[in-house]
Amino acid sequence: MLVKRILAILVVFLISLSIARGNNKVLNPAGDVKAIRGLLDLRNWDFERNGIVELSGEYDFYWDELLDPSHTSSNTAISHDYISVPGVWNEKQVEAHSLPGQGVATYKLKVLLNKTKVPLAFKFLDMATAFKFYCNGKLLTEVGQVGTTRATSEPAYLPQVVEFSADTTVLDLTILVSNFHHKKGGVWEKILLGTNADIHAKREKNIFTDIFLFASIFIIGIYHIILSLMRRQAHATLYFGLCCLLISMRRLLTSEVYFLKLFPFTSWTALCRLEYLTIFLVVPIFALFFYSLYKEDFNKPIFHAILIMGIVLSLIVLFTPVRIFSYTIPTYQTYLVFSCLYGFYVLIMSIRHKREGARLLLLGFFILFITIMNDILEYSWHLHTNEIVAFGQLGFIGSLTILIAYRYSNAFRTLDLQKAELSVTNEKYRHELQERIRTEKENKDLHEKLVRAQKMETIGLLAGGVAHDLNNILSGIVSYPDLLLQDLKSGSSLHTALTTIKNSGLKAAAVVQDLLTLARRGVMNFEPVNMNFIIKEFLFSPEYFQLKETHKNIEFVTNLDDKLFNIIGSPIHLRTSINNLVLNAAEAQTSGGKVTISTQNRYIDKPMRAYEEIEEGTYVVCRIEDEGAGIEPEAIKRIFEPFYTKKVMGRSGTGLGMPVVWGVVHDHKGFIDITSAPGQGTTFDLYFKMTDEELIKDEDAIPVDEYMGNGEKILIVDDVEEQRFIAGRILQRLNYTVITARSGEEAVDFLKTNEVDLLLLDMVMDPGIDGYETYKQIIRLHPHMRAVIASGYSETDLVRKAQALGAGKYIKKPYMFEKIGLAVKQELEREKI
Repeated sequence: MLVKRILAILVVFLISLSIARGNNKVLNPAGDVKAIRGLLDLRNWDFERNGIVELSGEYDFYWDELLDPSHTSSNTAISHDYISVPGVWNEKQVEAHSLPGQGVATYKLKVLLNKTKVPLAFKFLDMATAFKFYCNGKLLTEVGQVGTTRATSEPAYLPQVVEFSADTTVLDLTILVSNFHHKKGGVWEKILLGTNADIHAKREKNIFTDIFLFASIFIIGIYHIILSLMRRQAHATLYFGLCCLLISMRRLLTSEVYFLKLFPFTSWTALCRLEYLTIFLVVPIFALFFYSLYKEDFNKPIFHAILIMGIVLSLIVLFTPVRIFSYTIPTYQTYLVFSCLYGFYVLIMSIRHKREGARLLLLGFFILFITIMNDILEYSWHLHTNEIVAFGQLGFIGSLTILIAYRYSNAFRTLDLQKAELSVTNEKYRHELQERIRTEKENKDLHEKLVRAQKMETIGLLAGGVAHDLNNILSGIVSYPDLLLQDLKSGSSLHTALTTIKNSGLKAAAVVQDLLTLARRGVMNFEPVNMNFIIKEFLFSPEYFQLKETHKNIEFVTNLDDKLFNIIGSPIHLRTSINNLVLNAAEAQTSGGKVTISTQNRYIDKPMRAYEEIEEGTYVVCRIEDEGAGIEPEAIKRIFEPFYTKKVMGRSGTGLGMPVVWGVVHDHKGFIDITSAPGQGTTFDLYFKMTDEELIKDEDAIPVDEYMGNGEKILIVDDVEEQRFIAGRILQRLNYTVITARSGEEAVDFLKTNEVDLLLLDMVMDPGIDGYETYKQIIRLHPHMRAVIASGYSETDLVRKAQALGAGKYIKKPYMFEKIGLAVKQELEREKI
């Protein structure tokens, strides 16, 4: 009953595959579009409606000639014949002589088209064994090296799509073919013509089918090989797995030859050897598989003959050149058919002897045999169908997989019965052992949870208790001054004092909020802020004045970038972080010293390894630097742990300051870097992502009208999407037409067919060519191309070399509205060199 269900599933599966296979657009429906005597009339063919067309039929054929594309059929000085494409020239009668497989020839075809604006493309698989393809006298592609002797020619297979623009309604196609390395020569595969979209879609569909079949069969093979290694007696499983690997490998070596995508440096000879070995070895290995299943029904002399023949053919492939072993295909086909017929005999005998799974295997083998015969007839040009053996192989492998799974299922069922008897005996002991292990694990987990709970309970109690008490106290400090301020007359001398008290209370409330943040109870309110304002606010706070009073021997220095970008953040929490870091920096210098607070914009081209890995992007960096004793490496690793402190309790160390900094920075999606060594001071860098909201405007800014554009075309070349977006937005607002390129190569390709007024060129791009090489290639196309160079680094030799070639101003990232506007305007107004 189970076998019958499996058979039904297999049949449905194969029918589904055949339907999927037939779902392609019909090419040349009803065979009514064929070339006749070197002319293919497609004037009634609509590529957008009818789809892809095969360039099949009779081509002008010039044997032993490699003619220039300008030669026409009307030139009677050179005799010619007609030949069917696809096909080979072997045995073709020319001047009462049969042509050999090796030689050279020219194919010509004239194609008549309707006028079309849709870009077209040709699709090639391969030809035997090197060719050049011309369209209207222009060389579109060349595979291998076409020559007149074996020494001057070089074979190659390279399936490809070649795009072109149909500027005329007549296509004169010329194909120069040479073959001195294979039994067969000529244009033996279909050439397709269609729209770019249709041709690429067909190629992608072919590749998907090949990869799907490869992956499906390969995974099945690996699975069964692993099974055989785990159970050494399972020889059938091993042979089946090896067959699957050979069959799956063949999918990558035929059709679109995706193997070359994975291993592009594979030689043509090696490719042919692999292709032949995958079919020559599969027969003896399949024979071993059948023999391991139904040994009693095999005739041993026939079995040994099948093995020996497969090995001999494989050795010929390994130790002779392609032009020799390609003659073995007819022998192999005879050997294959004989082996299949003998396989039918063995399976029929196995069914008569009621061997397990023989019926299922016979069905799968029959499907495989039908597809094999189809492909043999197609190879010998008796049929013009697609290769379908891969689907037959997949169906056969499916039946084998089901058979092996069924056998394993029976084996496991027997094993389960044996295990059940043993489990009854050992159940009590196993239960006790599992209980002991579970109890020990639970105890360990409970202990770890208790330690974590105690630690977090301490933090929670501190945060909750302190917050509760301080909020009660602060309500008076904040509320009463507020009430008094309402009653004060305008101009009262108490107004300033009460306002200071109220603001101090509010800042103390911010500390409470910080404690709640540490315990993850608080909620941050994010808004566009500027770190310069945060720092200046801190410098006018009571905390800072108290700090200066306490540490009179410390010099506090600021170095703030007056063009600092904004960030999205919580002012209260950011100021608390600055306060904590400055306090730590001051207390690290017991004998006096200096604390420096600085800010800057910084662009990072690629991820930077620091205390933690910092992503690429544009950042606002706040630096707190001291000249203290430094931090030991062991302490740096633990510096952000709650309650970890090297300070003397009772002074100011609570162990919460640095965890607050860590939490705040990461809640802002920022990063922290620490540079420190004993005796050399410590530097903390806080990285925050910049935002273009509420850009800082310089009071002395130059009027925008002075550097507005007039619609000039500017090509932005940068490998970072964020930088292209920012620069594009700025230049568009300045009335420029913006085009972007993700790499130097993309920019060069664009400018081969287009023109722009100026380049905004990034100097460091990875991977690919850098800005200098990009500009060098562009000025070969456009000698007077203007360019503005941009980089996140300081001016380098590459920048100066680019300027020596003719590039203009250099601007340092991150981009500023005025800076980029002035640079572009000045470069556009600069006289050409």
